[in-house]
Amino acid sequence: MNHVDLLDLPNKNPATVVAFEPDFVLRQKIGNDVVLKDVFTPERIESCQKIIEESRDAFFAEAEREMRLLLQEIEKKPESQEEADRLFENVFARVSDIKGQVEIFGFVLMRNICGHILQSCCSEHEPPGTRYMLIKDLVQVLHLSIREMVVDEGGMTGQAMVSDLGKYRARVEYKK
Repeated sequence: MNHVDLLDLPNKNPATVVAFEPDFVLRQKIGNDVVLKDVFTPERIESCQKIIEESRDAFFAEAEREMRLLLQEIEKKPESQEEADRLFENVFARVSDIKGQVEIFGFVLMRNICGHILQSCCSEHEPPGTRYMLIKDLVQVLHLSIREMVVDEGGMTGQAMVSDLGKYRARVEYKK
């Protein structure tokens, strides 16, 4: 199967369709007489790109609201093991939802931060107080990445955040 460069995404300019021949199973499903360059017109591609961008903007607005609620919830340190368990379960549920969305958009940095939070919520190796502090800090890092729309580990901000996150995680694990 040959590939098609439908858009030069950084510049959002339609590019030339090189060739696209779907495999036989797909060809059977769509029909032998369908010409994909007629389906993937520059207008349709631009329309789809606009929908993706609108969805992305809506994600950041909704995620910012969700993060404010999560930050409020995690502000008070749990007093008992039961409170800690309940808090970790709530954080896990909220962050799982966010992680699913960032995976759809391909936001690598946010996905990795969410993964660290989820791992920390499930960890039984640290005492609840240590887990709480780690999760609280990681939630603040996630909030920062959402607020600043840092979607990838590239760039100076993303690289600095990943580097600091790795150092912090190592420091917490070393203190055990």
